[in-house]
Amino acid sequence: MDNYYKQIADLQCATERLRTLQEKQSTIFDKYFPITVRYKQSIGSGGNSDKDKMLSYLEELEETGIAKDLEEAIKNVNTIQNRLKRMEIILQSIENISGNDSLEYRVVSLKYFEERSYTLQQIADRLCYSLDRIKQVSADIERKIKANYYTENTL
Repeated sequence: MDNYYKQIADLQCATERLRTLQEKQSTIFDKYFPITVRYKQSIGSGGNSDKDKMLSYLEELEETGIAKDLEEAIKNVNTIQNRLKRMEIILQSIENISGNDSLEYRVVSLKYFEERSYTLQQIADRLCYSLDRIKQVSADIERKIKANYYTENTL
């Protein structure tokens, strides 16, 4: 189950990277399109030679590489979210296989779905089982997850 937690950590890092890039993009946007309006005297001859602000903004995004980095960060976040969803479906399928009252489901629920994950010793204490029995059940769960995940979802 370490992979599940590593994926969550990867998602948090990727999401933070995406936020950082979005903040940089916002800073550049604010540079070209400030909230306050600045009035200029208009030139009567129509010879306004100012560069288009939107074009300048897009050019700077391209030159700094933020546009490409943003695209890659969004793809990365979406990929990791999809992996996590597949893993969660597999973990939830244990509930369907074993039913809500089974020891397997209670162990999975305490180990992965609670606000915090419990150690095997804490699970054994909470469920009034021996640590060895909880280790057996946990190993069975891991075996099922690996069998389902690696044969059906990764091919």
